[in-house]
Amino acid sequence: MKKLNNNRIITAGIAAIILWIITAAATFDRTFVPLKSYIGENSKIILEVSVINDDLTRTGTLVKRVVFYETYKPFNYKNKVKKNLEKLSFQIKKTDKDYSKLFVLLNIKTPVKLKKSSLSNAKYFSEYAVKSYYHWEYVSKPIIKRFVKYTGFVPLKLSERMFLEYTLDKSVLPTYAFIRKISAGFVYLVRFAAYAFIFGTFVIILLGILIIFYLNK
Repeated sequence: MKKLNNNRIITAGIAAIILWIITAAATFDRTFVPLKSYIGENSKIILEVSVINDDLTRTGTLVKRVVFYETYKPFNYKNKVKKNLEKLSFQIKKTDKDYSKLFVLLNIKTPVKLKKSSLSNAKYFSEYAVKSYYHWEYVSKPIIKRFVKYTGFVPLKLSERMFLEYTLDKSVLPTYAFIRKISAGFVYLVRFAAYAFIFGTFVIILLGILIIFYLNK
């Protein structure tokens, strides 16, 4: 009889270990595997957001240079103005391509429409991206194109202020808001994994104790 109880205890112990392994595997599959994908996908989004913001900063810098050369007219300024205007034209095309890459990551279809979104990650990011692109496409870009085409006829002081304060600055994406949202999702997944693993381990240990207690009665 004692031998039979020992066999039952051993069997119960093995079953508890198997259950613990299953819990650990399920926790890993449901949290750490998606976590790797989550980090990878959102890292690409943050990278593309940074690229677009760099594009907008670069555009503003080129505008400042043109304004400077046209205002103070240093040696060979016309040639310098021409080169910077060419760079501006290239920058417009590059910015459009970078927005397209971001839209692919966020699954946004064009032409974009301004509308309020929910706070899920994709829609949360999409709302910022759409507002930024909308301002770039329908405000900043048309003004920049006219600036490139009619540089000599645009009041330069006014142009610089318009570009930096009323156009390009309005298109800048809030990198901090993106990072904060991604970090919140990361913390949630890690906490869920930890709590699930601890709870599963506790339940299995408790079941093991109850089974051993029952078999020893």
